[in-house]
Amino acid sequence: MSPGSQLSFYRCSVHNGSMSATQPSIEINANRLWKRIEVLSRITDPAKPWTRRSFDDNFAKGRIWLETEFKAAGLSVAVDSGGNLIGRREGSKSGSGALVSGSHSDTVPAGGRFDGVLGLLAALEAAQSMHEQHISLLHPLEVVDFLAEEPSDFGLSCIGSRSWAGALTASDLALRSSDITLASAIDKLGGHAEEIRRAMRPHGSVSAYVELHIEQGLVLPERNAAIGVVTAIAGIRRYEVTVEGRADHAGTTPMSLRRDALVGAASVIRMVDELARTRSPQRPYLVATIGKISRSRTRSMLSRARFA
Repeated sequence: MSPGSQLSFYRCSVHNGSMSATQPSIEINANRLWKRIEVLSRITDPAKPWTRRSFDDNFAKGRIWLETEFKAAGLSVAVDSGGNLIGRREGSKSGSGALVSGSHSDTVPAGGRFDGVLGLLAALEAAQSMHEQHISLLHPLEVVDFLAEEPSDFGLSCIGSRSWAGALTASDLALRSSDITLASAIDKLGGHAEEIRRAMRPHGSVSAYVELHIEQGLVLPERNAAIGVVTAIAGIRRYEVTVEGRADHAGTTPMSLRRDALVGAASVIRMVDELARTRSPQRPYLVATIGKISRSRTRSMLSRARFA
């Protein structure tokens, strides 16, 4: 997509399992989409480019800007109990489940301009283009900025989408970062943690969800493909492992008597990597990494290497 270009989307009809395109139904303003991406990506800490952590001041500024843009696109705007920002355009058929699209505006550290932002602002652009071209839908259309999709300082990710699924628990809401609980942080952004169950979407309230996302795994360029359709998502498991050793004199203890926790941890880390590489060509494939390692001492003088 180049700035200033126009992109057309087509209505598709399906007959006996085959798909055919008919007349163009919507043309989006790609230049406006590009400008919005640039504006939102610049709401960041200059010392940490492309960083907008959930619940920080820049995230809150981004939310204020997004609310203005949602309204400019002809959407009614609300923040649900789980802290999700929702722009809605009503459909013509009463009682129909919503067609939902969007993503997230928070990032991991140095997360880049496009991760999450592209899917969110592309959905907004589609909604605004339909509004401007007076295109009506049977179903309501919702554009959603899900809260804290990335790992947060509370040690939890997918906070907004968990609330939609009814999977955000009381213990989750009690998690703390510095001197604030997750519940209080949600409330500061306009949510209402005491009524978190109201954020859960009942059966039938969503008819379909689609999200445009950047390529993060380098699979498409490797295959020289322009676009891919996701058929499965990664099933993430996190583990914390503690390797115990013994603190000895670094200069005089013979190697045969040393019990260095870090050496043991290094062996485990190498084993995890080798197992994942062995499994990766298989289906379902496996990937693994060690994201954090720390060293500490206990009163009993055991040295510990902890990693997750």
